[in-house]
Amino acid sequence: MSASDITFPTKLGFVLIAHAQAQPRTAYALRKLFETTPVGRFSSSPGSIYPALKKLEAAGLTATKDGLVHATAKGRQALRAWLCEPVTLAEVGRELEITLLRFAFLDLVDDAMLTMRFLTSFRAAVSEQLKQLIAFLQSEGAASMSWHGKLAVESGRIAYEAQLHWADHAISRLKKNAQSKR
Repeated sequence: MSASDITFPTKLGFVLIAHAQAQPRTAYALRKLFETTPVGRFSSSPGSIYPALKKLEAAGLTATKDGLVHATAKGRQALRAWLCEPVTLAEVGRELEITLLRFAFLDLVDDAMLTMRFLTSFRAAVSEQLKQLIAFLQSEGAASMSWHGKLAVESGRIAYEAQLHWADHAISRLKKNAQSKR
């Protein structure tokens, strides 16, 4: 099963499943997470969270028991499929926050090889994005940009360099952690 096979393929849905898997919570408590944690990228409005939870339950990805939302086996399988997807150039370019959120949820599956594959694909995508941004900065298109425009693009270059540095750091830490467990 891949994440695209899931009947509820929105990013919000996967984030809700992940939080329900990490700790069953009331629908209200799940909604409040979107105000008090880094998943604030999503709206915490009842008009977005509650309908999403209803769709997840209708799809069999979550279930409510004793007022608490739980991830079902199907929901956990769907979440794992989403987390297993390789990081793409488009994802790094347009949804870096979601990519890092996917990484944060990898601890729910506790699989060092999956984490390494994720980090390796993340590093490759960031490296390619950085390469393309540097090529643009050296192109005629950048030469005709305003000074402020060039500085804005340079901000992106610096941010991708930082992400590349973080990926190398995370890969190194993962390898050291694996060696210490031997």
